[in-house]
Amino acid sequence: MPHDNPAAFQSASVYIQNISEDKKIDAISKELNAMPQTQNATVTVGAADIEALDMALMDLDLSDASAGADEAPLEEVVEDDDEVVEQTAEPVVHAGAVLNPDELTDLDIAIERAEVYENQTATVGGDPTATTPAAAKSAKSAKSSKKPSTGAASTPRTPRDLSAVAPEFFALLTDLDPAIDMTAYKAGVISTRPTQVKVAEKFDNLFQALSVGKAPSSYVMIAFKLLDEKKTVSSSDIIGAYKASGLGEGTARSQCGQIMNLFATVAIASRVGQVLTLNDKSALAQRIRDLK
Repeated sequence: MPHDNPAAFQSASVYIQNISEDKKIDAISKELNAMPQTQNATVTVGAADIEALDMALMDLDLSDASAGADEAPLEEVVEDDDEVVEQTAEPVVHAGAVLNPDELTDLDIAIERAEVYENQTATVGGDPTATTPAAAKSAKSAKSSKKPSTGAASTPRTPRDLSAVAPEFFALLTDLDPAIDMTAYKAGVISTRPTQVKVAEKFDNLFQALSVGKAPSSYVMIAFKLLDEKKTVSSSDIIGAYKASGLGEGTARSQCGQIMNLFATVAIASRVGQVLTLNDKSALAQRIRDLK
């Protein structure tokens, strides 16, 4: 039976005779692949064609070309009564194909991951707002582990202004007459509030903080600690303490002037020029010492 593509076959034969032996196998493969073919299609080759191919292959030195190569076996040529060679294209994996062990392992891992993810995101009864039993159990455990409230009172809030501070916190001296009207006394103390803004702010903060057991500003605390230790301090002493705390020269001098004015106003100390002397009967000084 004549070859379907004689021109291609003749070209292949001539090409085989002209190239070197180490390229002949590759050339034959390329020429055969160039022949018209489709998946699972059959190519009819005549007996003369097969015989010519066999003769050409016998002339090749296959031992060197195939040495050390891990090549797939050549397709079996089946000769039947009709002398037909069946040639197929690249194999296609159909449903039910057998997978190798590595592919099976990857498939098992993928299935396991999908099951874990599904269990984590599953909802109860199809309700997207519901939680899984495992999540509900975890939430219940976390809730039960919380410590019960001791019922202790929270720290009192600092009053927003002096009107909210109780009159007894305005006592400036420890030896006040018990029969004194503290409401009127409070009004008298507030009337001495300095007009200088920064000093007035420290005045308010002093009474507001002490009324709830809190320490007043750090400027007040630094100067008072020094005064309580030395009993008598000069402006230079206070400036030095402020600078030691990290303040610059200008800020230290400004804060010193405000604190000397404040301490003299609320009877924490008496002032003569640039010197403060601690007042032993100061009720506010005692409240500051009692702070924990």
